[in-house]
Amino acid sequence: MSLEYVIAGAAVARSWGDKCVEWLSVELGVSRSLTDLLTPGLNFNPLALLISMTATTLLLKGVKESKAVTNFFTFAKVGLVLFFILGGFWFYNPANQTPLLPSEFGVSGVLRGATSSFFGYLGYDEICCLAGEAKNPRQNLPRAVLITLTLVSSLYVLAAISLTGMQHYTEISETSGFSLAFYR
Repeated sequence: MSLEYVIAGAAVARSWGDKCVEWLSVELGVSRSLTDLLTPGLNFNPLALLISMTATTLLLKGVKESKAVTNFFTFAKVGLVLFFILGGFWFYNPANQTPLLPSEFGVSGVLRGATSSFFGYLGYDEICCLAGEAKNPRQNLPRAVLITLTLVSSLYVLAAISLTGMQHYTEISETSGFSLAFYR
């Protein structure tokens, strides 16, 4: 599990680092020389390192502090995803979802997209490690996991439908799909 979390944490930090660089260059118009400094290549991203170090420092501070930050970000993420879903359906255009399975991607494209949602399901194995902390683990853990998986899956599907309804699949940004779709 530790290796799983290291790899997932590195991938998420790298994604956040890339999004920060894009935000700095596109939205704030920061000079190209500074953004080149923040993305020197060789698969090294200084912002990802900073994000990883910040998360590690937070975890070392203690359980209470990391739990409060985790709860804050969880509620913020769910609220943001709900905003994206509602906004996406507000700007929904059914013509954007034609064809439903583009021939250049087909089933393999759908499967590739499904694998990218893998990160949304990380952490459920940790629940089994914490089963001893539950009051009635035999009853409460399976129920909690199933309810959470249902909610996460529903949010993923609704978000995908709203994004592809808001913007044609050929125009969706690989790094900032929703933010650039709303920008247009």
